[in-house]
Parts: sequence; C-alpha cells; structure tokens
Amino acid sequence: MRRMALFFLMLALLVSCNKSSNTGPGNGGTGGTGIDSSTATTVAQDLLTDLQDLLTYHASGMAGAIFQSLCPSTFTGNDTTDADGDGVRVNATLTLQCDTVMYSMRMHLVGEVAVQDQNDNDPWVGRATLSGPQGSGDFLFEMASRDSLNPNDSTHVLFHGSISSDRQGQQYHNALNHTIDYFEIQTNAQQGLDTMKYAYSFQGDLFYSPADPGWTPVMSGYKSGTLEIQGTLRPVGDPVLSLITPTPLVMDSTCYDSLSTHVRDGVLNAISGSDTLQIAWSACNQYTVTLNGDTVQLP
Repeated sequence: MRRMALFFLMLALLVSCNKSSNTGPGNGGTGGTGIDSSTATTVAQDLLTDLQDLLTYHASGMAGAIFQSLCPSTFTGNDTTDADGDGVRVNATLTLQCDTVMYSMRMHLVGEVAVQDQNDNDPWVGRATLSGPQGSGDFLFEMASRDSLNPNDSTHVLFHGSISSDRQGQQYHNALNHTIDYFEIQTNAQQGLDTMKYAYSFQGDLFYSPADPGWTPVMSGYKSGTLEIQGTLRPVGDPVLSLITPTPLVMDSTCYDSLSTHVRDGVLNAISGSDTLQIAWSACNQYTVTLNGDTVQLP
C-alpha cells in the first residue's frame, strides 16, 4: 500500500496509511481488551509503521498555513497577524472548499481550520482545530492520482479534532485529540486492486526535545532529538492501546533503517488490559519485540 505521507505531514497528525487488509487495521484483531499472540505480530508491525508518521510530526510544526498552498483562500477572523512566522494566526479561520492539483494529484478539500496563537512571539505555541463547514461535522479530504500508471488511486478521509502546541523549557509539547471517522484508500497499481477502509481515534501527548537548542517547530527538515509518547490509540478491530515510552526514543538524523524511523535507542510500550507489547531499540535498525516478555518474531 502506497503511503499518503504528504497529506498526514500537512495535517501534522498521527496516522498510518500502511495497513495490510481491507477489513481495518490489524487484519481484524480482537476488538476487545488484551493482545493475544495471534495479533501481536500485526499490532507490532502497525506500530512500527505508525511510528514513522509520529516521528515526522515534530518537524512539521503548526503548519496550518500549508493549506493555503492547496486552496486559493485567505484567513479571516479577529486577528490574522502572525508575528512569529509559525503559520498560526492569533485568532483566525481558514475556510477551504476547492478542487485542485498538486504534485500530479487531484485534491478535494472541504472544511475549516480554526487557529489560535496564545503567544505570537513564540513559534513553539499554537493551536489548530479541523472541522466541517461552519465549524461542525467532519473535515473532508479526497485525493485521486493523476499518474497514468495508477489511474484509479484514491483516498477519502473524514476528520475532526484538534492539535495544540506549547513550549516547556526546551521541550516541544504537542497535545493531540483527533478522530478519523472514515478512511478509505483504493489503489489499482500494477499489483492489482487493493481497498482499505478503517476508522480510529488517538488522544495523547508528544514531547520532543531537539538535540539542537536552536531548533524551532517552524524549521523544515528532520532533526535529531528525543521523543516521549503518552496516549491512547483506539483502532476499529484491534485492541485499544495505551502508548507510553518508559525510555524516551532517541532519534538520529543519520540513522536510516528499513522503516526510516530514525530511532537508535529507546522503548515503546503498547498496553492493553494485562498485556504489554514492547518494542526496544538497541541501535539503528536493531530492535526486539516482546509480548509479556516473550519474543515476537516479525516477518
């Protein structure tokens, strides 16, 4: 399944587009409490895939203004100034309703992005809320390929939720609360037709500490640092997962692994009921996966 990383980088959200079935994430897991041995491998693979989106999040900043490059539109509201240049106006709304083409992709967006900047002198501070027209319902995003090799590629997303960012010393804190009500990807690449549908929600916090003390969220490009995660992931068809990093994830921009996660140290725990699925890194592209202390073999 071809990843839709561009869209999710723009939204600055935790989401993965690399699920492996047409019945929802995890090939239809337990749907209840706990992680059994039959689903542990799939859950671990999904977490490793999701992690790439999570790790690129910190480099995207509060990129509310990027939607303006997709739709010919303007911010309206009480105060549309942006003194710190982080793309978040002091108090404004960006209304989107357009069909356009970007990077050979047809994009259809309908909804609103409401932004507030509580400190317009600090690029580490801001809040964005995505919703349907007039602030209700779901934010619509549709993307269809114009690639002659993949003429039927398309994705359809209904989204609502919010994201806020603030500074805690030299640590960048992101609070996420969002729901994907409907997500469908259909591709007709050379491998044949593949359709995926699912929904999920995530609520939690990310804490990023850059290795470079001069880094700010408005800077582009991947940077080294540490990331702490605490939150709840509720995918349809899989166990509800509490995510936590008992040992912060150490990211290294020079580390290139098979999943491009850039992690070279740290521990991620996914807890459901009395079961703990753990991914522990010892070096770049070297990690072990265990379920309640027993090794889980990945393909």
